[in-house]
Amino acid sequence: MEAADGPLYMGKDTHALSGPAQPTALESAGGEHVETIIQRDDGVTADAGHSRSIIVHNRGRNERLATESS
Repeated sequence: MEAADGPLYMGKDTHALSGPAQPTALESAGGEHVETIIQRDDGVTADAGHSRSIIVHNRGRNERLATESS
């Protein structure tokens, strides 16, 4: 399997540990120089919203494909 080379869409939901876990996950992604996209204003993201963002980003591309982590 090839390594992902596009942006990582990182979600956060309303579960108790999701908020505190996000900074750690962002730090890990940043340490690997992974471009990461999160919801602005510390918001939560529905799975369908992420799916749509990834589909729109990847449409017509063969490189720098987006992936998801939530």
